[in-house]
Amino acid sequence: FAGIADSTYLKQAWTFMLNGGGIFNNLDYSFYVGKEDGTGTANRVKGEESPGGGSKELRQQLRHLRSFLEQFNFIEMRPAACLVFHAPGLEYYCLANAGKEYALYFDGRNQGYFIIDLPRGNYKVSAYSPVTGKVLETHNLKSLGGNTKVKMPALDHIAIGIVGYRP
Repeated sequence: FAGIADSTYLKQAWTFMLNGGGIFNNLDYSFYVGKEDGTGTANRVKGEESPGGGSKELRQQLRHLRSFLEQFNFIEMRPAACLVFHAPGLEYYCLANAGKEYALYFDGRNQGYFIIDLPRGNYKVSAYSPVTGKVLETHNLKSLGGNTKVKMPALDHIAIGIVGYRP
């Protein structure tokens, strides 16, 4: 009941899942009698808007969330927003299997970096678009332990994967 914009429900899905949710299962108002294939529009009655959204595009974007999470050992991860020390202008959500892998989602006025508490080690950092599912940037990062500055593209809606590795 938050309007019909796909962006609203996509943000809700990322926020819920990266806070430790197990499944995101929202109502999709693009399915109704006569449009059982999900190609309907949320404005199906003259001049009236449905109480929720849904579309083929949103379902594709939710697949990107699934693909992002499938890169990690999701079952071993725990909510860990407390590891993010500083993310100016951003709301952030984090799942972590500490020292091994981190899945983060950021929304807001991105300044191009954040600071996270990482154990000493080498990490691969990948930035993803939640909307397109595309990898935007990948780079290696060496942490000396503790608060570590991580660069990311200055987009206002972004997912970051951090995975430890041995060189």
